[in-house]
Amino acid sequence: MLWPNSLNAKRIEERIQAVPAAKPLTTDAAILEPACALVSARAGMLRPLHKALQRLDQQRRRQDESGDFLGGGLHGVALEDLAFAQTGPR
Repeated sequence: MLWPNSLNAKRIEERIQAVPAAKPLTTDAAILEPACALVSARAGMLRPLHKALQRLDQQRRRQDESGDFLGGGLHGVALEDLAFAQTGPR
């Protein structure tokens, strides 16, 4: 969820300017160290995720241009087969 004005350029600049004067909520290493590790792990996922989203976007654009909306190796696959893959046997 986005809060009202959360992407407002003036508000973002104000927040950036306030960072040096900010006081930490805690200095407890038992809280900060695992949190830093989690942030590092999640940050490491961003580049592969971005690349995957770019590939999906390129595929969608090719499908839009060709009118082929079942691209990606789904030619000849029955809709029942797709439903089975999602829900299991009937």
